[in-house]
Formats: sequence, structure tokens, C-alpha cells
Amino acid sequence: MTTANQIIKRACLEIGAIDVTETVGGDEAAICLDALNDLIDTWSTAPQAAYNNQEIVLSMAPSTFGLTIGPGQQINTVRPLRIESAYARYNNLDRPIEVIEDKGSWDAILIKQLGTSWPEALWYDGGLPTGNVYFWPQPSGTVDLHITVLNYVGAFELLTTDQTLSRGYKRALELGLSVEIADMFKLPVSPNLQRRASLAYRAIRRANSVVPEMETGTRRASRLGKFLAGY
Repeated sequence: MTTANQIIKRACLEIGAIDVTETVGGDEAAICLDALNDLIDTWSTAPQAAYNNQEIVLSMAPSTFGLTIGPGQQINTVRPLRIESAYARYNNLDRPIEVIEDKGSWDAILIKQLGTSWPEALWYDGGLPTGNVYFWPQPSGTVDLHITVLNYVGAFELLTTDQTLSRGYKRALELGLSVEIADMFKLPVSPNLQRRASLAYRAIRRANSVVPEMETGTRRASRLGKFLAGY
């Protein structure tokens, strides 16, 4: 387990703001905590900074056109940057759901209220503070919906908040935070520290990167053509 206090102390040691016998307290600690959470928030915009996939399973009622997504919403999870993949299970059969990434393609579907046994496409609007996931066609019966989103390091609510971090994340956060807070302490960032912070962040991105499988234009065009035609 790792606390914000541990990350902040190491970051301050890296830039020489404290020595090994000191701790960071008061206003400085609060500002460092804000900087740490800002850094984590920035990381959450990069898919390669996510440490794993989370599959969310829920029952989807007949004629469902859209579901809200976010903490305490119909799809109860941290509001995602995007939806990675999805499938529907109906009568013990699984069928993939196409994730439409741009609103223009979603808008081009001619009959959005069409009903069928399976939803075949979805579009996520990325709304704030609550997102919405829309489905086409609408299922005529109850299906089990499986949606995969990315898990990122969460914000530290308090200096004493514990998190279990995946390999490499603690070091990357410590070095990244040291660069972030150097100006606050009026201290320089050495080229060596900058290089180490960059290498640590690149290491976790590289570890999480997945080489995408190439999809031919003909195959993708045939699927999207079916969606846009509205059957």
C-alpha cells in the first residue's frame, strides 16, 4: 500500500526541499497533495497510463435506448474517458457491440429507435459530470450487457489515503511529482531528474501498450455500412 504522504516525501527529497529526517506538513503538504492529484488527473487522459481493464456487467432491460454512466449511475463506475469494448449476452450467446467513436457516424444511423434481439452498436457521449451510452438497435428482450473500460490510478483524498499501485507507478508518481512541485519550492529541476521522470512514465505506458490488430478497410466498411443503413 502507498500513501500520498510517502509519494510527497520522496518527491520533496528528490528536489532537495527536505532532508531524510524531515516531513512535509502544513500548507506545503496540502499544495503537494493538490499537485499529485492534478498529475493523476492528467495521466487519466492517456489510455496507456491505465493499469488494467474493468469489465462491468449489468442487466439491460427491453427497449433500452440509453444508460447513464458514472459513480452511482446505471453503469456504476468512475466516469470513463472512453469505452474500450462491449458485448451483449442473450440466451447464453455472446455478440460483440460495435463502439462508434464519433458522433457523426452515430447521427448517420437512419432509424435509431429500431428494435431487435441484440444491440449492435453503441456511442458514448463523454458528458460531464455524467456520461451517457446510447445503443442501437434497442433490445426486444432482457440482455446481459458487458462493457469494458480502463482503470486508472485514483485521486488521493487525504495525505493518509492508501492505494495499491501496480508495478512502476509509485516511482513514476514520485519523480513526476518532484518535477511538478519544484517551482513551488523555488528549486531547479536537474536534467537528470527530468530524464528519470520521463523514463519512469514512459516505462508504465510501454508496459500497458497493446499493439492493435489491423482491420482491413473492407471489413470495417461493411460493418459500418450496415449500421448507417439502419438495416
